[in-house]
Amino acid sequence: MKKICIIYPRVTKYILPVVQGMSEHCHLDFIFSPAPIEAGFGEHQLPQNDHIRWMSVKTFRPFGEKIGLIQRGLVSYMIHNHPDAVIIFANPRYLSYWFVLLAGKFLNIPIYSRGHGLYKKEKISLFYRIMYGSMIQLSKKYLCYTDSVKDSLLPLVKDPNKLAVDYNTLYNNYPVYPQEKTGQEKGIFFIGRLRPRCGIEELIASIQSLREDSLLEIDLHIIGDGILGEWVRKQVKAYPWIFYHGMVYTDREIQTISRNCRCGVFPGDAGLSVVHMMSLSLPPLTHDTMYTHMGPEPSYIQPGVNGWFYGPSSPSKTLSEAISVLIMLTPENMKKFQKNAFDTFQNLSMPPFHERLWALIDY
Repeated sequence: MKKICIIYPRVTKYILPVVQGMSEHCHLDFIFSPAPIEAGFGEHQLPQNDHIRWMSVKTFRPFGEKIGLIQRGLVSYMIHNHPDAVIIFANPRYLSYWFVLLAGKFLNIPIYSRGHGLYKKEKISLFYRIMYGSMIQLSKKYLCYTDSVKDSLLPLVKDPNKLAVDYNTLYNNYPVYPQEKTGQEKGIFFIGRLRPRCGIEELIASIQSLREDSLLEIDLHIIGDGILGEWVRKQVKAYPWIFYHGMVYTDREIQTISRNCRCGVFPGDAGLSVVHMMSLSLPPLTHDTMYTHMGPEPSYIQPGVNGWFYGPSSPSKTLSEAISVLIMLTPENMKKFQKNAFDTFQNLSMPPFHERLWALIDY
């Protein structure tokens, strides 16, 4: 049986079933660094079986938080264990990422870089063209989260086969099916880390304004924790229409909470949260400045079909305006959005993500 190594900065809830699924095909070593609790990633029960080995390593920051980070012992691991392939999160700010790319060449180990590409760059400088061109050249393949990521990298490659799209998504064992929705729900659903740039402050302010000025009955259900968690707890005392559930770990609990909601809203820089919302038949609303989002997953939104954008390039320029529009939708129209959102999630789920990822590895 082949041995695959996955190297990520940290363990997240979304990656756990991917690891478990891939371990059906291979021996899998997963190397990660612990994340501080206050970052909002939560603590997770790591799945255990004879094919999975979890390896926690320290991350050193000799040059600060933004550049030159080093996950300890990666090259040593490759020398002593010689995996058949390595999948690594492609963050060029990590020196250890470059060490792995070079070690792969010397040790004849195929390296699969996986990442966001250049979708976050509104303008691509010569420096970034050279850097990402080198990353792709040193990799067996660059695994793109979405089509938008691949599109950002295509001008840099001579061989398009060096780029593959795995359609980043998540697993949800307790989805909400469209036929379970009424289109009359009055709740707004937020799920994600409560961090700077998540937009939770703007969301609360917008709903409060709509309740006061337009007399709209809107509840807000918040799932998540992080740096802004304590601030949100204080808002709950002032506004009884906020239901703060904290960090909820089980899909079943999240499913139950979401049933009170008609749509999802992530006003700030979103990522997989929009996919999570779609899995609950909640069409997502987020801003339209795509290159600032945390991940490329908001590109799955088809405005006016399975969700909405607001901002300079959208019909609704402000968050308050966008929320008021979707709150006023008839139940029949809302149910169409809810169905389309869930259909998008289903399309991302078949075949399962771990099977897609496994199929892209050729050694």
